[in-house]
Amino acid sequence: MFGYVRPLKSDLLVKEFSYYRAVYCGLCKQIGREYGQAARLTLGYDLTMLAVLLLSLSDEPREIRPETCVLNPIRKKPVMQEHTILSACAALSVILVWYKASDDTSDGKRWQGNAVHLALRSAYEKAAGHFETLIPRIESELRTLADIEAGPPDLSAAECFGRLLGEIFSAAVQTVFSPDHPARQRPMIDAISLIGHDLGCWIYLVDAIDDWQEDTDNGRWNPLSGRSRTEACAQASERLEQLERSLDLTAALLPYQQDSGIIRNIIIDGLPDMRRQIIAGTKPGRL
Repeated sequence: MFGYVRPLKSDLLVKEFSYYRAVYCGLCKQIGREYGQAARLTLGYDLTMLAVLLLSLSDEPREIRPETCVLNPIRKKPVMQEHTILSACAALSVILVWYKASDDTSDGKRWQGNAVHLALRSAYEKAAGHFETLIPRIESELRTLADIEAGPPDLSAAECFGRLLGEIFSAAVQTVFSPDHPARQRPMIDAISLIGHDLGCWIYLVDAIDDWQEDTDNGRWNPLSGRSRTEACAQASERLEQLERSLDLTAALLPYQQDSGIIRNIIIDGLPDMRRQIIAGTKPGRL
C-alpha cells in the first residue's frame, strides 16, 4: 500500500531533487541508527513526504553531508544528518510497516506478514514507545477497517485509512514542534491532519486499483470488486481527483519556512502522474 506518494522528478529543479534524495537517504540512515539495519527496509516514499513536509515548516537548522551507502559503498551522495523530524518519521515508518504486515496476514499473506513481525518486533516496540497515545487510535481504525473488509465491497474503507493517516500526521506535528510554533496552532494541526486524511484516502484508492486484477484473480476483498476494471477506474478516478484538489487547497494554507516547491510538486504533479500510471496499468519503478 505504500510507495505511491513521490515527486515528479522531471518537473523538479536539480537542487530540489538533490534535497529530496538527501531527506530520503537521511531517513534511511536514521532508521538504521535507531532501529537496526533490518528496519531500514521500512523506508518508503510516503513517510519521506511527511519528513519533507515537516522540515518545510521548520526553521530548525539541518545539515547535509556527502556519505556512502551500503547499497553504493563507493559513490558518495548527499545525506541529511540526524534530526528530530527524521527521528519521528523513522519511528512512524516502523509503526506503519508493522501494521501493514498485520494487514498482509489477514489478507492471506500470512508468511510474509509473520516474517515482517519476527524481524521488526523489537524495533516496533521501541518505536511505539515514542507514540504511546497514537497506537490505540491506529488500532481502533484498523479494527474498523477490518470490519468493513469483512463485508461486501465498500469504498468507505478508504475514509477509514484516511482517518488513520490523519491521526499519524497530527501526532507527528505535535511531537516535533514546540507548543509556540505556528504549526502547533490548532488551525494548522487541523490542516496537517486533513492532508494526512486526504493522502490516506488517496493511497488506499490507488492501491485498490493497482491490486484490482490480482485481488479479482485470487478472490480477495477489494473495495472496487464487482465492477469491471474500466468501471472501477472511473469510479475511483473521480474521488482521487477530488482528493488531489483538496490536498492542493489545504497545503496552500501552511506556514512554510522553506522548500515548499517540493511539496507543491508532489501534490500538483506527482500524485496525478502516479494516478495516471496506475490506471494505465503501469507499475511504478524506483524514483
